[in-house]
Amino acid sequence: MISLKSISSLASNKKTYERGIEYYNERRVSKLNIETNPKNGITKIYAEVKGDKFQYSVEATLDADGSLIDHYCDCPAFYSFDGCCKHTIAVLVQYYYIKMTEQSAPVPIKNVSETDSAAREMINYYTNRIIAETISNSTAEKVHLVPKIRFDSFGRLAIELSAGYDRMYVIKDLSKFYQDVLQGNVVEYGVKLKFLHNENAFDTESQKLLRFFMDKFREAMAYSSLQHTHKSDKRCLFLSPEAFDRFFEIYKDKEVTVNFFGENETILLKDGEPKLELTIKQDKNNFKIQMEPPELLISGQERQYILSGDCLYRCSKECTNATGPILQAMIKGDGELKIAESDMGSFCTSVVPEIRKFIKINEDENNLSRFFPKPLVSRLYLDIISPGFITGNLKFCYGDIEIDFMSDEKSNFQRDLKNELIAQSLIKKFFEGYDPEHKFLFIRDDDRIFKLLSEGLDEMSQVMEIYTTAKFRTINLQRTPQISIGVRLRSNLIDLDFDTGDFPPEELAALLNSYRQRKKYHKLRDGTFVGLENNSLSALSQLAQGLGLKDEDLARGSATVAKYRALYIDGIIKDSAQLKSKRDPAFKSMVRDINDISDSEIEPPESLRNILRNYQKTGFRWLKTMSRYGFGGVLADDMGLGKTLQTIAFLLSVKEEQTEHTVSLIVCPASLVLNWENEIRHFAPQLSTVSIIGDAQQRADLISHIPEYDAVITSYDLLKRDIELYEGIEFYCQIIDEAQYIKNAATQNAKAVKSIHSRQRFALTGTPIENSLAEIWSIFDFLMPGYLHSHSKFNQDFETPIMKNDDQNALANLKKMLSPFILRRLKSNVLKELPPKTETVLYAGLEGEQKRLYIANLAKIRSQVSSQIKSGDFNAGSKVMILAMLTRLRQLCCDPSLCYDDYHAESAKLELCLQLLESSVQAGHKVLLFSQFTSMLSIIEEKLKQLNISYYILKGSTPKEERSALTQRFNTDDTNVFLISLKAGGTGLNLTGADIVIHYDPWWNISAQNQATDRAHRIGQRNSVQVYKLIAKDTIEEKILKLQEDKSKLADSVISEGDGIISKMSPEEILALFDE
Repeated sequence: MISLKSISSLASNKKTYERGIEYYNERRVSKLNIETNPKNGITKIYAEVKGDKFQYSVEATLDADGSLIDHYCDCPAFYSFDGCCKHTIAVLVQYYYIKMTEQSAPVPIKNVSETDSAAREMINYYTNRIIAETISNSTAEKVHLVPKIRFDSFGRLAIELSAGYDRMYVIKDLSKFYQDVLQGNVVEYGVKLKFLHNENAFDTESQKLLRFFMDKFREAMAYSSLQHTHKSDKRCLFLSPEAFDRFFEIYKDKEVTVNFFGENETILLKDGEPKLELTIKQDKNNFKIQMEPPELLISGQERQYILSGDCLYRCSKECTNATGPILQAMIKGDGELKIAESDMGSFCTSVVPEIRKFIKINEDENNLSRFFPKPLVSRLYLDIISPGFITGNLKFCYGDIEIDFMSDEKSNFQRDLKNELIAQSLIKKFFEGYDPEHKFLFIRDDDRIFKLLSEGLDEMSQVMEIYTTAKFRTINLQRTPQISIGVRLRSNLIDLDFDTGDFPPEELAALLNSYRQRKKYHKLRDGTFVGLENNSLSALSQLAQGLGLKDEDLARGSATVAKYRALYIDGIIKDSAQLKSKRDPAFKSMVRDINDISDSEIEPPESLRNILRNYQKTGFRWLKTMSRYGFGGVLADDMGLGKTLQTIAFLLSVKEEQTEHTVSLIVCPASLVLNWENEIRHFAPQLSTVSIIGDAQQRADLISHIPEYDAVITSYDLLKRDIELYEGIEFYCQIIDEAQYIKNAATQNAKAVKSIHSRQRFALTGTPIENSLAEIWSIFDFLMPGYLHSHSKFNQDFETPIMKNDDQNALANLKKMLSPFILRRLKSNVLKELPPKTETVLYAGLEGEQKRLYIANLAKIRSQVSSQIKSGDFNAGSKVMILAMLTRLRQLCCDPSLCYDDYHAESAKLELCLQLLESSVQAGHKVLLFSQFTSMLSIIEEKLKQLNISYYILKGSTPKEERSALTQRFNTDDTNVFLISLKAGGTGLNLTGADIVIHYDPWWNISAQNQATDRAHRIGQRNSVQVYKLIAKDTIEEKILKLQEDKSKLADSVISEGDGIISKMSPEEILALFDE
């Protein structure tokens, strides 16, 4: 029996139990429903509990001893902590007192209630079923159910059923039998047959028939109105063609009884074709077609059944299609058909060839030979009377007689009309038209000419002889040329040579252009057609497009490209079976070094060998190899995998290996400058480092001393301010961290980092693509200018085809160009020991005044946007205005006081958030809470003060030095909550002290949210991380959630494993955001 002590032990902690008792005493439990299973004693409890703001549903399951088996509550605490929440405790306490009251209640004197008929019927059903199962399991002898095929007076096919052990009893009322089986009734048929009607009462074979009967009788009742059938039909179940097909399958290769006109016969059901014979005799001017008609012909859905002798044959589909019509006719004609002599030609031409395979034909050949068509030879004569104008003539030849296919002249002999029609249909398929004046077929269209050459001649030659003139034979159909390519590495360049064999190289560019337009052929200047459908030009087209080769390069048969094209060229060649190649040893060696990084003998600096993880050593080797060959690259590891440490190892190795002093520049967000400096001092104190910070004069002084250091760190913002001071400074390597800061090539950030002089460049980012493909172009324009060509060509070849047309070929080609220069590893692949991350979306439903304000603002904004779109006055400025409107809606979801100073009513999401924070803190968790609105963080800050919950807060105004100190303190002290502005603290911070992350409001840019989450879910985290996304139900926030998913798919499709999106949306897509 459950007790208060046992309930106390179920609570997640002591405070939760005490709160549950308070909830019970405050009568917050309602709609309590208790269901106990009398068989196993298991009790299920359902109830609702009123929280401070929301109503929660609670379920609990107890075993017969009162021990808790399972429980559920839809409150946030249920998903976060072990043990029961306060709502579940309140319900269990109420259940306990109910049981205590029942035990002390007086025993009732009598039960005056009555069981209604429906309930009694239900109880009987279950009782009978149990009895039936018991009897059937204990009874050795089973009931036999036997069918009989019969036909009623209307010729309808039906079955009767009999049941019994030795003696069989005819079931006289199938409707009653059906109901007896459904209800599990015990029925007596005679002295020797009484049994409970249940499937288990019948033998195995009879069970198949029973299931068939129950299915078909149910269909009959639904569609045939059986209640109106005649009494004499009660013992029959009429079978549709589909039903007989299924019945035959049950009894195939078995004997059944058939009733013919009151006589019972036993027949065998089997697959096969019966022996059929047909005799043709002349009777004056007529012919008699005679055969013994089938004793029985049954039509199934797709096949016919023929009774012959003591077997009912199921004919093949081919036999059914060939013989069905003549057998039906023979039955109607009582075994004899009369055909006039004038129709015998059609009979011998159309019918006899079809049935001859299945029916033996007895005939007088002398009498019938004249009715069979003479042998036909179809002849097609082809000519070309001018360029692009083909003519043809089709003749039907019967011996010495030649007939034009368009002639309507009568013949005095039987023609092969079937094969004439076949030939005519092919002519219609491949020829454009017929000229009645000149009496010839013609083709004037290049597409049709190519189709004739590539398909028509072969297909038509199967049914006709084809004769061509010498002039026609000058039209050639050439196969796609086999291209081979020579590749040679020369200093910082790659020389390419193209060998086209017999194909004219000056026409190669035009050929590739036709291929890219997805044409089926290309027509050369001499009129030759080249087929393009075997995809053999795919690799060459991809290569030419990816390398930006010009028409004159292809015509010349050679080209020279930059060395950084090597990996792309090698990838195209290896993936193509058609493109032959010869690569020189130097080229092969370079590609092998880059592709086999994991087998490289390059070792990291000795001081870091025991610190770097294996995958970080691979990243270090990748950086070193790319640097050795002068290539740039993107280290795009998942957030939290240690991109900073891998880069520091690279910079330290540069210092240790180089004989002359060099300086490297690191550019990062302002919030990370000191973090970089601290990390270098910690892991590589050998590197002399300086951070370019302070006022303008201080920075100028530091910049003037750059040659004295190994590594220089500055922010994007300060670099663009000081860019003139960097003129004349040559860096060995320039590294940009959080490279998405230059995703817009037109910004001063991007222009500043690209103007720095450096021999080597690398980019670090966990999110190379956030909103559009143009972002990756900008990063590569920094790494290796020109590699992805100009932005306009990139947009034409990749961005537009992929984003607008979902061009998978363009996407595959772009991936081939990018993948050699991007190293990306995911936590799930390389950090098997990293604790799991669980994401949960919690919804808050707007109510009362908050909901009214949201709906009113939504209607107003939708009206404004709609009128602007309809008036055509929709431009870039409109999108800025719309972004402001969307921001207002998002603020209303967060807390209406962000928009209305005098608002003091409820805030659904704030209430949900505070409950989640309170329960998390009570359970001893540390929480990161992110929001884009610093004013929202201030509201939450005041609430935390009222709840006496300790916190830190980080906004954009927080000094850089203080950010680092706050981070270190939070990871080591007992502070419960860290409130962080998404833009100010979403990157660069290591906050593994927290194990719960709350995103108070969703942002357009999912990457920004993921980066924020990974402040906690990164190397050093020992606990599982729970991520909560708070979403206002049925609002703009749900639309943002959907957009986040779509944008995430874009990044994943290009990189193997933001308000910017508004500017990419069409007016209609923007309007859809405001749909209710």
